[in-house]
Amino acid sequence: MQNLKVWTFHSAARNTMLFMVLSIFFLILQKSLQSSLPFLNLVFLQKSLMDEWGILVIALPAFVMTYRHNSNARYFFSFFCAAVIFRSLEGLFLNFNKVLMIVLFLYVCMTYTFYQLLSWSFSRAVFSPNYRLDNLSAPMAVRIAVTVGSNEKTFQGYLTNWDQEGAFLYLEEPWDDRIREVSLDILIEGHLFGAKGSVVCAAWDGKGIGVEWNKKPVADKLSWSALIDLFEDMGWEPRLLR
Repeated sequence: MQNLKVWTFHSAARNTMLFMVLSIFFLILQKSLQSSLPFLNLVFLQKSLMDEWGILVIALPAFVMTYRHNSNARYFFSFFCAAVIFRSLEGLFLNFNKVLMIVLFLYVCMTYTFYQLLSWSFSRAVFSPNYRLDNLSAPMAVRIAVTVGSNEKTFQGYLTNWDQEGAFLYLEEPWDDRIREVSLDILIEGHLFGAKGSVVCAAWDGKGIGVEWNKKPVADKLSWSALIDLFEDMGWEPRLLR
């Protein structure tokens, strides 16, 4: 998985980052209840944040990886949440509280839910180029040629990854970052397939783009779903075309 330039801040990333911020305040709230000090006291907040500097250090890479929509973000997120859970349990062992125990159980359930959300969202084809920039040869031994068009320009390339929601494309020339809305045409065995969508990310060299479909049918062209069904009938999968 390579780093990408991401132009669309996915709801999974936004909600996960908010959850991590609330996780830090969850720890501070526990310290407030256990020490009987006011939660909104500025001095108390400053001291609590200084005491939890380790959690803040762990949170930093988790924030960065999530913000970049990197598929490895789920591992950093899991490590951060595990540290929060450990600190919470440590406080409960010193001063047991039934309410905090119930809240901690709910926190564990939410952590698992967000982990699954990240695993699904950032592993989609639109965020997964399925090739590395340091390859000595161009990606994909079997090349499925595509034409990507907009009102300004047309690009030629081929698929490197795909699923029902989108695709990642490798282009013959660098992509123009100003272009967002595109249409895609694929001609296979005399049948023309088409789709329209938005470019949500690109490789740093500009030759790879991730496109998310808008689900609207394209006139006089077969749908993207029909193309996916054809690939399945032919036994074509991105990992098998290398």
